[in-house]
Amino acid sequence: MKPSQHNIHIDPNKLPTEVCQCGSYFWKRVYIIKEVSGMLIGSTKNEFLFFDILVCEKCETPHVSVKIKLPSKEELPQSKTLLP
Repeated sequence: MKPSQHNIHIDPNKLPTEVCQCGSYFWKRVYIIKEVSGMLIGSTKNEFLFFDILVCEKCETPHVSVKIKLPSKEELPQSKTLLP
């Protein structure tokens, strides 16, 4: 057996549960998409980076582990609806 391999048995009932500031303990995965200028990566085309993050199911507050700077609602551009 390699030194980094261990048979560890963890009882999830004995672990603390992450709770949002609103009191909810349900989380969902969402994606943040960042656009990278082609000039930064030596390309003629812009590229997109996708970041998988956790947000509260109830209030959509990002989990404290999220280190990506997210824009405030005021900083977001007005969304354009593609469907009527």
